[in-house]
Amino acid sequence: MSNESSDGASDSPNGKSEITNHQEPNGTSTKSGKEKASEWARKLYGFLSQSLGRTGIIVGVVLLVILAFAAFFVVDKILSFYLTKGYVEQIGDAFDLNRNLVRALVLASFVIVVYFGNAAWSFSRRKRMIGIAGILALLIGHSLVLWVATRQQFFNREGAATKCYVVTRDGSVTYGERVGIDPATGRQCRPVTAEVLERLREYEKGKRPQLVTSNEPVFFEPRTGEPVVWYYRSKNNGIEIFDLMGFHPETGEELLPVDKDTVEAWKAQTKARLARIPKRVDPKEYAFFDARSGTPRAWYWKDKAGHYEFFDSPGFHPLTGQTLLVVTPEIVDESRSKVEPRVPKAVDIKTATPFDPQTGETRLWFSRDAKGQLEFFDGPGFNPKTGVKLEPFTRSVMEQWQNDLKEQQEKIERERRQRAEEVERFRREQAEREAAEKEKQAAQEAAERDRVAREKERISRAANDCDTLAGNPNDTQHVGSGTSFDSLKAQAREAVTACDLAVTQNPNQSRFRYQLARALHWTDRPRAASILERLVREGYPAAYDNLGWLYLTERKNPQMAMRLFQEGMARGDSDSIVSLVEMIDRGHLQVANPAAEKAKLLCRAAQLGHQAAQLSCQTALAEAQRAEQERQQQLQAQQMMLQIMGGAISNIPRR
Repeated sequence: MSNESSDGASDSPNGKSEITNHQEPNGTSTKSGKEKASEWARKLYGFLSQSLGRTGIIVGVVLLVILAFAAFFVVDKILSFYLTKGYVEQIGDAFDLNRNLVRALVLASFVIVVYFGNAAWSFSRRKRMIGIAGILALLIGHSLVLWVATRQQFFNREGAATKCYVVTRDGSVTYGERVGIDPATGRQCRPVTAEVLERLREYEKGKRPQLVTSNEPVFFEPRTGEPVVWYYRSKNNGIEIFDLMGFHPETGEELLPVDKDTVEAWKAQTKARLARIPKRVDPKEYAFFDARSGTPRAWYWKDKAGHYEFFDSPGFHPLTGQTLLVVTPEIVDESRSKVEPRVPKAVDIKTATPFDPQTGETRLWFSRDAKGQLEFFDGPGFNPKTGVKLEPFTRSVMEQWQNDLKEQQEKIERERRQRAEEVERFRREQAEREAAEKEKQAAQEAAERDRVAREKERISRAANDCDTLAGNPNDTQHVGSGTSFDSLKAQAREAVTACDLAVTQNPNQSRFRYQLARALHWTDRPRAASILERLVREGYPAAYDNLGWLYLTERKNPQMAMRLFQEGMARGDSDSIVSLVEMIDRGHLQVANPAAEKAKLLCRAAQLGHQAAQLSCQTALAEAQRAEQERQQQLQAQQMMLQIMGGAISNIPRR
């Protein structure tokens, strides 16, 4: 294949060469734009070569390149800054951020954008990937952040709606992003406005549309012109308006927001409804025509049976909705010629006159019911209850009625006597039952009195029995002789029963609670400990000794036991003093002179009236005196030994 010619010819798709030079109508050819540009470039280069020389051209080109790069750098940074500013300000507006915080975020984001932008133009493939990825991340993140900020917003800063709504039949509201047909429900997704949003919240809370009964409602919000009323148009073009969106309570069809045409149609409908409503008149009393002018003053309606109804004004029949027609003399005559059949009325034969006094003709008609009873009426016809044809009243019927009435009265009298006999029998039986009930109640009351008396006697003995069976002879508050602790063991259960009752009857008497705890020591020691601890808190003297022995024997706590014995001794309890003597014997209480200390304690207990201590006091004093003598003798012997040893040591020669 040969090379392309200099005149611009090239191979065409159909195999023929095409001429690229344009030809003028006069046959002369013109040069193409590309050739003209090449010619101007050669002329410019020749001019610069002559003016600046080859070196000057190179320097000029270098300067132009530097200036181009500088201009590109400055423009790039300015564009980056304003792009970043718009980027961040959109986010700040979406989240309603403070302007100072937005300014700080703009500067920080600008640094990030510059970094990723420079990396995107790097010669390093890795840096270019980082720059491109960073820019993509910023762009995607910008959209995602705006989505998070605006997904719950219904309006933008300019107040325009950003969401639409669809009301569902289950009482909820779904929100969409685009106005139009909702793909899920197939219903219109309408824009959310400030006025509609308030009513949507009410609908979601369970409020439902109510029919507006006012004749002058507010259809549109005065500030925005948005509709605040919804309507339903029936098949006969009747319009009903409601105060909330939703569905019609009877037809279930969705209510639509009102528009200007709907409002005008509703007002016209209301105006017609508020016009004077025709009232039905009595044709026997009402004047159909004006007496002076003869103008008709009535309108009529005729049913299929030919019956007329007359009204005092034009309009529509309230039941059928048909137009009322103006009356004419012919209509009046025709209506008066149709006499309505007279409906027979029920009468009471006791007050009615069955026959005409002059002619003897009957004035009553009758029929029989299912029980054979007669019903009387004042004219012929049919019984309005049963539809049975009425028969004329005759003398034979009257005699039969009188006989029936007599039998009925006799039956009523027999029933009255039977009821009186039944009432008398019932009264007699009732009196007998009441007498038997009273006798039974009296016997029960006597038995109850005996039981109460025995219970009172037992209760009154409980205090004495408690003192006798469980009283502590050494208790400063005891009553009676009491019993020793060892003797109490054999009668513990009986004592617990008596003292429980005594405590119930005398809850504020500490003595009975102490004696109950003393008896419980042999049957229920945990309960005994609980009662004694409360008595100790109340400061009852005798309780310290009993609780101390429980701590010593049951809880294995001699230190607590000694502390309780010492507190009991401080409160004047002789048993606690004797127990301290026992603690010395057992080695739990260490004293310098055990015999003297024991004698001292026993004698103190004896002074408080402790019988066993009174018997042991003198013996303990004698033992203490003998022990003191032995101690003195031991001291004297020790002194003699010390003197002998001292003399022997003093005779040892010293060096």
